[in-house]
Amino acid sequence: MGDHPGGLLGGHASDGGTVSERLGALLERRDLSGSLRGELESLVKDAARLESGEEIERLRDLAALGVSVLSVHHEIATPIARISERLDLLLERWDAWDMDRKRDWTAKCLHDAEIIGALNRYVGSSGRRLGSTRERVDIGAAIGRVRDGFAGLLGQHGIQLEVEAGEAPPVYMRPASLDSVITNLVANSARALLVADRSRVVVVSYGAEGGDLVVRVRDNGLGIRREELGGIFGAFRTSGGGTGLGLAIVREIVRGHGGDITVKSTSEEEEPGGGGTEFTVKLPLEGLREE
Repeated sequence: MGDHPGGLLGGHASDGGTVSERLGALLERRDLSGSLRGELESLVKDAARLESGEEIERLRDLAALGVSVLSVHHEIATPIARISERLDLLLERWDAWDMDRKRDWTAKCLHDAEIIGALNRYVGSSGRRLGSTRERVDIGAAIGRVRDGFAGLLGQHGIQLEVEAGEAPPVYMRPASLDSVITNLVANSARALLVADRSRVVVVSYGAEGGDLVVRVRDNGLGIRREELGGIFGAFRTSGGGTGLGLAIVREIVRGHGGDITVKSTSEEEEPGGGGTEFTVKLPLEGLREE
């Protein structure tokens, strides 16, 4: 894996082969339990479909929303890159790990596959609300999953992820949708920090404010110029100047749950000594109660 930037900068398979090829190598092992073999076979099918470009073709429906296929490719690149890196480690340490550790690592891959699936369901609905299945979700647990998933990638780039926990009741929504929103906001901040010559910190905070569940993701990067802020959710720009990771899609998911997302930023270029961006997601608690 080395210093490959992984999901933060695009997320490609390593020189060890494609994701589906490395999964296939695992399936050739004779010491797999039945349940683990079944999980890996499911991942092989998903990975092969993604690598064939089939899912990218389906994402062309987003053109009506002003979302480019390249931008959507970056949206799914983050979980694909994490799956790829985890499989590298799983193959490397297969003989040293016990079955529980292998199963846990595979479960993390399946979780990222579900995030990709949530995006596909979103595309299939052409911008309508994702599916109808909602579950009781703890926001702290959701942020914990995202933090654990990013630990290795952020560490490679000297980025520290901090969580400021507040009081918030469980909500009823689609878990993969919430994870996808948080994942993309953290990845967006991390990309912006790659060009910042300073200590790199992303802070995720949450709590109940009035009648809303509020989640904030802020970084101490170089910030975004004022003239760029107005189009940040449509232009897929980060403060680093690169293609973003689906901010328009994040906004559609949030609005699909009756909420909204805003951004404020101070550009170091315009205000020397400043710098930093904060995204605020507000979801109405009344609309997130058990149905």
